[in-house]
Amino acid sequence: MKKNIIFIVACLLLSTGANASVKIATWNLCHLGQTKSDSEIATMAKIVRDIDILAVQEINTTFETRGPQAAAKLLDELNRTGAKWDMRLSDPTTKEGDCGAKERYAFFWKTSRVKLLGDPWLDKRLKTICCREPFMAKFEAEGKQFLVLNFHALRHNQAPESEVKYFKKIPLWYELPIVFCGDWNLVHHHTVFFPLKKMGYKQVLTKEKTTLKRSIDNGDYLANPIDNILFPTFFMKKIASGTIDLYQQLGSLEEARAISDHLPVWSELDFKE
Repeated sequence: MKKNIIFIVACLLLSTGANASVKIATWNLCHLGQTKSDSEIATMAKIVRDIDILAVQEINTTFETRGPQAAAKLLDELNRTGAKWDMRLSDPTTKEGDCGAKERYAFFWKTSRVKLLGDPWLDKRLKTICCREPFMAKFEAEGKQFLVLNFHALRHNQAPESEVKYFKKIPLWYELPIVFCGDWNLVHHHTVFFPLKKMGYKQVLTKEKTTLKRSIDNGDYLANPIDNILFPTFFMKKIASGTIDLYQQLGSLEEARAISDHLPVWSELDFKE
């Protein structure tokens, strides 16, 4: 009897430990609200169903209601995958013009795994610096509080490093550690990330390409390593990370690109004591 009790307690401890991490993903959904069908949105939900927090970029603002409607449809589809999800959508970003179009961001999360604290916000301190200022949210998981930053940088030919170089200031503005998520339009090893790395932030990907080519070239369908997550090593440790390969999942480059030309980037992060 005593051995049975010890075995049960050990199993409970292992189970608790297995759930102590949080899975975070970032995904540029490429004009969500302009080009996606209901079936494609349902496919998106199935692709990220195992994630706890999803940071989405590029929700379209060209048509006033279509972006929010598409985000709401994605939330509905996520709620059909077997877990309860919630969502917050940003206001349109501030700038518009030569730097690029306005857009909305969104956070989606599983309510059983993560709690949102307060209302997310566009960081207006960066609205004169960034074409699309980042969207910030405060979360709690496993009793730990942290911020998630959601960002879409300038296009690669518009010097996105001119925006990202200011991100070294962001950890100084907030008391909580930050998980930086986004489409950076910069290769993972770009020197502009060095200041954040010196502050204890680390990228979850170091080499992996995260975008899809328009056509397959000698079996190669991946283009650029420009989406990533940076996590605070003084607060979290990485258990696993990677991309979700849309082409391999759907079996067609055309079908994959209809979902997005970006792959979701994810990481499972555990909290340090």
